[in-house]
Amino acid sequence: MASSNSDKNPLIYEDEHCVIFCDRSPKAFGHLQCVPKRHIKDWTYLKPLESDNSLLEHMYNVGREFLIKNYPSPDNQYRLGFHSPGHNSQFHLHMHLISFPLSLPRHEKRYSGEGLTKVDQVLSELIRKFKEESL
Repeated sequence: MASSNSDKNPLIYEDEHCVIFCDRSPKAFGHLQCVPKRHIKDWTYLKPLESDNSLLEHMYNVGREFLIKNYPSPDNQYRLGFHSPGHNSQFHLHMHLISFPLSLPRHEKRYSGEGLTKVDQVLSELIRKFKEESL
């Protein structure tokens, strides 16, 4: 685990592409953020390039592995995703890593179901953009 450069959100994982830290206002026992080191405003700013696809897949794989290992869900339920633009409180791409159950039922809408855009949906959108740009 990496050491922190901040007392508020200490880094609990770091590699050359991303960092992971606990959410500042967790909605579940396991509620983390996986953030790329390269600035990207939000997921709609990802480009249909191999580098952005690889970054997204890396964040997903590292985040999921870390979450399962360190915050196991009693029901084996995990959610990894992004809030859509307009629903972000931070303007730097950040993937929510959540180990269910949520702490309160009122968080269901924002952190499960339609509340988070899943990683595979974002990858599909990048592929669609790539096809459009190739025409």
